[in-house]
Amino acid sequence: VLGSQAAGGAINGNGLDLWMARENLGSLRLLGEALDTYHARGLRIQGICYNTYNIFGSGCLDHSVGLTRAGIRLVEEIHRHNILLDVGGHTGERTSLDAIEMSGGEIAVCTHTNFAALNNNMRCISDRLAEAIAATGGVIGLTTMSDFLVRNPETAKTHGPRSPRAGLELLLDQYDYGKRLVGAEHMALGPDFIWGWAEERPMDPEDSVAFPPYSKDKGVGQTVEGFADVSDVPNLTEGLRDRGWS
Repeated sequence: VLGSQAAGGAINGNGLDLWMARENLGSLRLLGEALDTYHARGLRIQGICYNTYNIFGSGCLDHSVGLTRAGIRLVEEIHRHNILLDVGGHTGERTSLDAIEMSGGEIAVCTHTNFAALNNNMRCISDRLAEAIAATGGVIGLTTMSDFLVRNPETAKTHGPRSPRAGLELLLDQYDYGKRLVGAEHMALGPDFIWGWAEERPMDPEDSVAFPPYSKDKGVGQTVEGFADVSDVPNLTEGLRDRGWS
């Protein structure tokens, strides 16, 4: 969508690029050298936080905490290495907005999230952040994770430990909402598929620091019904066409 030059060129430039991404960094130590190494090995997208606080800012557990001095250094290094900045989603709103503001017009993206206006899950982004990302020329990838479409602090009280599985229509609603808010050109796929890992490691949010019970239900993570893996992409495209997308 952005073109290979937006993040330092393709790794294998034959029409299809594979970009490596990291969701956060845990330490400031040897930051520049670490990004040198990661970039040389294919890193092209870098996030700031993973749900919780770190020395760079706050994850989505707290949307009110801004970018720290270390976070400013991280964003500077991300841009110096021509790596694409990933905000929102796992990273909190204030930290994300600060990172965009200091980036001087550099493209920022949100690789995998959903819209809080439709479901107020902590992993979903506000309209304000979505508009800020779009203003940089970036895109917003939408996940297929069922909890992010149906589970929030209110519904968790009635759903209990396990929320009902979201249908594809709710994901299509998310795409329609984004199209109205920022335009189709700023919308992308960010499914967040985790084959194998989820089945082997069912989550109990009561024991999780990163995903409290009001954000994630108990057990194996559920994807939207009808969009479980890449073989189901035609279901999404057909649904979008039925809603007037082209």
